[in-house]
Amino acid sequence: MQNPPLPEYITRPQLCERLQISDKHLRNLEARGTLKPIRLGRSVRFNIGQVSAALQPKEAA
Repeated sequence: MQNPPLPEYITRPQLCERLQISDKHLRNLEARGTLKPIRLGRSVRFNIGQVSAALQPKEAA
């Protein structure tokens, strides 16, 4: 039996670099609830899969 791959988590600076946005913009996305970080003590990480899903365009109803 193979174990499923672990989700990839990245730090706030890594995500800012990957999305080419400022730290302030990333914090605004967090405040609006668009992105939900995972906090482990003082460490903050973002799940890549959740970030991708959250930033996909919403389909009009």
